[in-house]
Amino acid sequence: MTDQQPDDTATVHRCPYCGRPEQTTQLLALHIGEEHWEQATERERDRYRTEYEAESDALWRFRLIAVGVLVVIYFGFLFTYSIVG
Repeated sequence: MTDQQPDDTATVHRCPYCGRPEQTTQLLALHIGEEHWEQATERERDRYRTEYEAESDALWRFRLIAVGVLVVIYFGFLFTYSIVG
């Protein structure tokens, strides 16, 4: 039986206020801004605002692409039904 050791390549970023682990610094900045706004420094607040805007932009693009895919699928089925049926 071999002992499994933790993967040293995985970096864990811990919240300085509550110790919660996050996978990326972006997620850590969002966590600090959401959960520890009053305790956060001005630099951490600025980082939160920056990451929040980036996350919002990415979410908007995802929603736009998802709607586009649904429209294409809908019209694909509609045309297929009109040709076959």
